[in-house]
Amino acid sequence: MNKISAIGHSLGGWTVIALAGARFDIDLFKEDCTENSQLKACQLVNELGLDNPKLTQSMLDSKIKSFISLDAGLVRGFTPESLKNINIPSLIIGAGVDVGDMNVELESGYLRRFLLKSLSTYTVIPDAMHFSFIQVCKPQAIEILEQEAKGESIICKDGGERTRTEIHDEIINQITTFLDQKNLNP
Repeated sequence: MNKISAIGHSLGGWTVIALAGARFDIDLFKEDCTENSQLKACQLVNELGLDNPKLTQSMLDSKIKSFISLDAGLVRGFTPESLKNINIPSLIIGAGVDVGDMNVELESGYLRRFLLKSLSTYTVIPDAMHFSFIQVCKPQAIEILEQEAKGESIICKDGGERTRTEIHDEIINQITTFLDQKNLNP
């Protein structure tokens, strides 16, 4: 019970950061969207329920002793003060290849600016795209997805020469190294 680590990808990354104590500010997020209106999340405020006042409530779970964020989204709505006050170790892994609405500096880089340097580890996988963190796609998945819904095949694409399995190996290595270094591996 003293070694609980939370890990999440994308909106799941947002969730583990909130569980670590970050506080979402709807007005801050909307203000950021005036500057970064091209971002998909800014176009989906209503659909994602980002104007729900419940999002501003504390979601802190003191049982969590560290968190790992995999290319988290919507983090620019977390207040800098709340991020600075997170006092547990964190590993922030960003995707280096921007898919057009998920620039690593606007998302994971935002966290790097405010999380305590002494407790946080920040890394970018240069050839990973946002969906590189999910499962390996079946053979012919790209073709099938394109036939079903044009543009959806992006979930099976990565940004470089390495396979998704090779990228996963790097992610696993970074996570286990982080947990070992923080003495959090069970």
